Amino acid sequence: MPGKTQNQEFIEDAFTIDHKFDVIVVGAGLGGLAAGAELALNNKKVLLLEKHESPGGYASSFVRGRFEFESSLHQIDSVGTVENPGHLGQFFIKLGLIPDRLQFFQAPEIYCSMFYDGKRYVLPFGFKEYEDSLISYFPNEKTQIRKFMKVLLQIGEGAYVGIKPLKLLIKYPWFVRVLGLKLEEFLGKFFTNRRIINVIGQLWGYVGQNPLDVNALMFCGMLHSYLVNGGAFPNLTSHNLSLLIATRIRELGGTVKYNALVDRMLMDGDRVIGVELLNKERYYADAVINNLNPRCTLQKMIPPEKVPKAYLKQVLAPSIGPSIFCVYLGVNRTPEQLGLTTYATFISTSENIGEICLQSGLEETGLIVATCYNNIHPNISPPGTSIITLITIQMGKDWHTVPPQEYNSVKDKVANDLVSIFEKYLCPDIRQYIEVCEIATPLTAYRYTKNLDGTI
Repeated sequence: MPGKTQNQEFIEDAFTIDHKFDVIVVGAGLGGLAAGAELALNNKKVLLLEKHESPGGYASSFVRGRFEFESSLHQIDSVGTVENPGHLGQFFIKLGLIPDRLQFFQAPEIYCSMFYDGKRYVLPFGFKEYEDSLISYFPNEKTQIRKFMKVLLQIGEGAYVGIKPLKLLIKYPWFVRVLGLKLEEFLGKFFTNRRIINVIGQLWGYVGQNPLDVNALMFCGMLHSYLVNGGAFPNLTSHNLSLLIATRIRELGGTVKYNALVDRMLMDGDRVIGVELLNKERYYADAVINNLNPRCTLQKMIPPEKVPKAYLKQVLAPSIGPSIFCVYLGVNRTPEQLGLTTYATFISTSENIGEICLQSGLEETGLIVATCYNNIHPNISPPGTSIITLITIQMGKDWHTVPPQEYNSVKDKVANDLVSIFEKYLCPDIRQYIEVCEIATPLTAYRYTKNLDGTI
């Protein structure tokens, strides 16, 4: 008899051991957790594999001293309230988490925007409230603000209405018109005042792109969702939220495995039929959902001859997005004592936000986001204290040229720059109250997620 092919051995192995599933989900970040939960809700035999000892990806936390810091989460949109849930809130209700096992705090404002000249703009949730606030800050732009808000509402509604393209074009023409526009281009159709463009476009950082590159449709969809549903933060911290979703997957009959690093995809011809872990364990499924970096997947986990060259080129063509540099501060004063009244404050040291973002953050930092978590989650830190994070966007490639022996000194220098900006514009006495300080660079993000250059 002829010998067995490798694929035949794979397939026989799948039926001789209890490692066969309907679906395998690789990676237990929020995307993988959501996919696993939805499959489990639909009675699929699902296996969720995570290389770390706990789920969540960027949705995690860490402890230093008496403080538990959020790794990256600021606020979540599309949660809404129990009475009026957004799309994500409906998902959590369907999953059986809201309201008994999971609650959310609502952010006090969508954001605060502060500039080098000391001017401060606090923008509230709600379409009418947001529009009225913009008009109060920029009364000479009243007509254009109202035109912009009307278009924003049209784009947001168009994104959620499942209708035919022709009707979309007729009823929501701006949804189609904005498709190929960058944010700067789009806002320029309504405003020439640089300051109002910067204030409205302030949430560009949440998209994870340079403001000059942000897709207008993506930005408008995000802003619309925040205005309609508000911003929310889990009462359990994001790490415990991730654990809760993983627990729910198991309760619904799914399997979740930690410390399970997927080394390669198992193929039968051109079809993925399973995965092999670093420890050589194999698992098989009718379908595999991959929540990992696509470049890593195609270049390391699938044989090169199995990947169509045109598709590989399509995946590799886009430039790698930015990462973040974070300073985590545990402070032995309350927000009230520090004079911090807002949750997330964007501080810009220049009017040319696009230009300062293109500069290397290792030389000079011109834009930070200062977040006081106690202003959304009052009990997130011990009594009499506050948790503050200072974040700036950086390109991971900028850190490639830093010699290993200089890494710590460069890291400390950039962190000091962020604290100095926060000190100058928002909290003059902050240094004397810092009890804990932790720093994360794009290389930190890469080591944890293996996303190229620590991209977000």
